[in-house]
Amino acid sequence: MRTWTVTEITLVADYVGHEPDSLTTPCRSLSLSPAQFKRTSGAGGSIQDSMVKPGVISAAGVDASVILSLTRSPNRLTFRDAIMGTNESFRIGQFSISPQNEVSFIVHG
Repeated sequence: MRTWTVTEITLVADYVGHEPDSLTTPCRSLSLSPAQFKRTSGAGGSIQDSMVKPGVISAAGVDASVILSLTRSPNRLTFRDAIMGTNESFRIGQFSISPQNEVSFIVHG
């Protein structure tokens, strides 16, 4: 699992032919649980990796009501790592909100 200390995240909803919508909101930390794969061998020695569980980024310290108020689901999450000073970006999909108000985003790619 990889973690980042952050002060805020930006959620972006990209549109085709239009400027993207974005929302920046405070956030304490992010944790990435990588995707899990299962490797199988087929006839003739072929090998195939199948995703068993997608990667997930969990955001702590985010006001989930702000994310629920978005009119379009975000497809990109960007942030600045407060420790390393680097900018990071992930393609994201569906999100869920835990009872502890932690928001988790499916990671694509």
